[in-house]
Amino acid sequence: MKQPKVTERKLGRHKAVGLAWDTNHIEIDPRQSSKEYLGTLIHEQLHLMFPEWSEKEIVKAEKKLCNLLWKQNYRKVSM
Repeated sequence: MKQPKVTERKLGRHKAVGLAWDTNHIEIDPRQSSKEYLGTLIHEQLHLMFPEWSEKEIVKAEKKLCNLLWKQNYRKVSM
């Protein structure tokens, strides 16, 4: 699987903070805290990697991965 294209845009009218497209594209709303952004990015990537997983399975894996990375001080920073 090639790395997905990630674009940022406000997704309020979609009532979502992230969207995964089957064309290997992730859209993410930039108006999130750093930890929420990390969780959303992980969540959408999991949808692309494991399309057969239920939403419950995705959320469970997202939380585990996000918490692990957060405790290891991974953060989104502006450059």
